[in-house]
Amino acid sequence: MKRPLLFILILALAGASLAAQGPVTTRPSFPARDPGFTWDRANAAHLMRRAGFSASPQEIDRMVSQGFIATLDELLEYETVDDSAMEEALAARDYQLSRAVPQVEGLVLANPVELNRWWLYRMINSRRQLLEKMTYFWHDHFATSLQEVNQVKPSTGRPLILIQQDTFREHALGNFKDLVHDMARDPAMLIWLDNFLNVRNQPNENWARELLELFTMGVDQYTEEDIQEAARAFTGWTFDFDRMNPDEFDYDFLFIPVLHDFGPKTFLGRTGNWNGDDIINIIFEQDVTAEFIAAKLWEFLVYPDPDPGLIRQLGRVLRENGYELKPLLRAIFRHPEFFSQRAYRGLMKAPVEAGVAFAREMELESPEFLPFFINQMNQLLFLPPDVGGWTSGVGWVNTSTLLFRYDYYNDMLAIRQPVPVRNRETDVVRFVNPADLEGMVQRYGLVSEEDVVDHFVDRLLAGDATADEKLVLEDYLRRQADGTIGEFDIANPVHIDTKVRGLAYLVTLLPAYQTN
Repeated sequence: MKRPLLFILILALAGASLAAQGPVTTRPSFPARDPGFTWDRANAAHLMRRAGFSASPQEIDRMVSQGFIATLDELLEYETVDDSAMEEALAARDYQLSRAVPQVEGLVLANPVELNRWWLYRMINSRRQLLEKMTYFWHDHFATSLQEVNQVKPSTGRPLILIQQDTFREHALGNFKDLVHDMARDPAMLIWLDNFLNVRNQPNENWARELLELFTMGVDQYTEEDIQEAARAFTGWTFDFDRMNPDEFDYDFLFIPVLHDFGPKTFLGRTGNWNGDDIINIIFEQDVTAEFIAAKLWEFLVYPDPDPGLIRQLGRVLRENGYELKPLLRAIFRHPEFFSQRAYRGLMKAPVEAGVAFAREMELESPEFLPFFINQMNQLLFLPPDVGGWTSGVGWVNTSTLLFRYDYYNDMLAIRQPVPVRNRETDVVRFVNPADLEGMVQRYGLVSEEDVVDHFVDRLLAGDATADEKLVLEDYLRRQADGTIGEFDIANPVHIDTKVRGLAYLVTLLPAYQTN
């Protein structure tokens, strides 16, 4: 693609977008939506951007055909969806999730890039989209980083950070209370928040503090004394390790009575000889706990700053169902506000969401280059910046990260032949295949510039482009290299290779495409 001409068109598209909006706002431009709910392609695509990582036009068509309730059941009851083909293909790619450190004999650590490719492949290709989206949510909620947790379980060779993710995936749509109990025993979390060093004579408050503030109740719902008492209750919760014999431990959870404080403790107004499980049980007796996680899920799936009355209703749904998450998620997705104007295109895509969505919409299978680009956009899976997790909204966008986002789209569209990617450590070769633009033109019977514009606006934007933006895109197809207007010939392979490729790139630059 020729950058100078594209740059002129980018400016034209920006102008068309702003002209369509009138006064400049922070919201992207797209056609006004009718009030009320209709299960159509736009709403199906909206659901898949929030309950998954977007979908191809064929998937959207299938979901519209089967109806909203059947689609929602398919997302929530993911166990009924056969994902064996993805699992087999993922296994065949042979990602090396851990690696030996050459400088230290016998030392094996987690492999960050391959871990990212492994999970990104799942996100792109799994048919269980809500499962992967919710696993991603919990990964951010219980943010744990390879910066400090890069150990590998000796008996299996599996990175501890991936064992933690196994727990997220097991409980992703399961029971929130069970997930918190398991996190208290998770070896990666025990290391990350230092609870493996929490002992009777020297309590460590890190886990207890974040358990209350970040994971279950939120700020200002407890006292410093509650944190101190909770920390005492978790003393002796560690894993089997022996500093003198490092080869003889396997990071399995271990309770060591001699390190535990068996004295009485007063926590959230109740006194008893509490242990860690008692503390979690008391936390889940508080109404605010259900409302805290309901609010966080709503802001992740719908829009920020929801009405407090709505969150109280959703908290009640969660409590009345024993903290089972499926009823809460069903209530969120069926709520009228989920399909409201406020929600539609109201969230900024995180880098992972942007990269995976583009791959799914363009029917690209491989994530090989994606870790490089999302890292340049300030996000790498398994490496959140701190225990508070990643930023959100416009926090993802600055003059640097936005350019890398555009570069990712451009570079992926510029691939014309399969690109081999060789792992230098294992000699495993995986291929990155190009987007099949010619096949898309043929399969969908595109014969004119209007057809081509409509198709890629639909494929990438679910139709969310203004008439002005479409006219600019059609003009791009007709415009020659010297700037004059000519003919766009769909039968000409050169036009498909250059103009259609460039058009798809221009669509990814539209303001609406940066949002979910």
